[in-house]
Amino acid sequence: MFHVPKPLHSTHVTPRQSEILDLIAAGLADKEIAEKLGLSYGTVRTQLSRFFAANGIRGRAGAVALWVRAKPADPQRPMV
Repeated sequence: MFHVPKPLHSTHVTPRQSEILDLIAAGLADKEIAEKLGLSYGTVRTQLSRFFAANGIRGRAGAVALWVRAKPADPQRPMV
């Protein structure tokens, strides 16, 4: 059975999860994210687990793929 991703308009993300997903997409590990945001490692893991559960995602790669497609465009970010 194939996993069908949720439509982008139904993506559930909190502001904190947004920060964490941006840093994951930039290549940071959970411990680095915790340090950078002043959070505990457990908090980062909990936020990711909640994002995974709310969006039917099974891992980091799926989370980043969904986040990159779903997040609002940043007008300051140069086009590649």
